[in-house]
Amino acid sequence: MVTVFNVRELSYPCVLRRRGLDASKKLVKRISTAKDVEVDLHNVEIISLSFLDELIFRTYLSGKLESVVFRVHDRSIEEKLERISAIRALNIKYRFNDNDIRKAALRGVVKHMPSFAESKSVSA
Repeated sequence: MVTVFNVRELSYPCVLRRRGLDASKKLVKRISTAKDVEVDLHNVEIISLSFLDELIFRTYLSGKLESVVFRVHDRSIEEKLERISAIRALNIKYRFNDNDIRKAALRGVVKHMPSFAESKSVSA
């Protein structure tokens, strides 16, 4: 049986990496009592990329990401999942508008983070 949690139950507001860490800790505890879990990302005004990245990555580090399916109702959230999947090289399962489960595409995997040249101060 699938257990569904709204992301608001794990943390709110969903905008900081720190809150994503808190949400992942709660999610991992709940996964230990339920085998299959869906996290509904609906009815939240803003879900930042940093929040979602931390939630997903920490859940992955705990070894529990395979048990999680994210419910997505918005194309912008789907794009964030795809971006995290590509950057972290993770398979992230999600369900868009209650359709069949999909995996976020791993296209364009980033092998390294971009580096930026140091800016030089200009003397007057």
